[in-house]
Amino acid sequence: MMTAVLAGVMFLSMAAWAWGELEKVHIPMPRWQLALDTFTTGGDLAPGQTVTLVKVAEGQNLTLGTGTVETYVKETKRATLVVNQLNLGLDANAADANRVEVPRSPSGAAPLYVAHVVQTRGIPLFPRVYLQAGIGAVIMLVGAWLIYWLVGSKPASVDFLIATDGEMKKVNWSTKKVIRDSTYVVIGYTFIVAGLLALADTLLFKLFHAIGVLG
Repeated sequence: MMTAVLAGVMFLSMAAWAWGELEKVHIPMPRWQLALDTFTTGGDLAPGQTVTLVKVAEGQNLTLGTGTVETYVKETKRATLVVNQLNLGLDANAADANRVEVPRSPSGAAPLYVAHVVQTRGIPLFPRVYLQAGIGAVIMLVGAWLIYWLVGSKPASVDFLIATDGEMKKVNWSTKKVIRDSTYVVIGYTFIVAGLLALADTLLFKLFHAIGVLG
């Protein structure tokens, strides 16, 4: 019984460790939500429309890529835009976008729509907790099966564990008082040995200094 409990605790610890490690896993974000304000041109965006994500830095406009409008909700001074089907350039990241444009044809003309991006948020393909819960459940199921296979289904293992449990009951465990007294003895002896070593070191130093070995 104790062996099964300890094995269960071990697999619980493994599941907890995996839960924490999965926080580092990157989940693809095919959709991004952008909070917009400071509209410099009018107009609205329609689902299915293509927009350009731009990064404005040091007076230069760097085009990150394009995306397709999924939803667009405009309020008085703000708007929320969700884009998908991102087509970004090499090493480009939608999180760096601080401007959204709808280009005007022909190329080079002023854009039809321009808005400043105040916040970006990636929408993962699925919630991270699903991955964490799934991996944790797999670890627990595998652990339960291994415990049953090693402990419950093998007569030899069961007999060995029963015999081990019987031997453990014969062990004369130390009492709290004995352990406390032994700890005091070890701590006291440690200080005594340290003091003797310090004394010997001092005497040897003075001796070698007196006979001229040490300058």
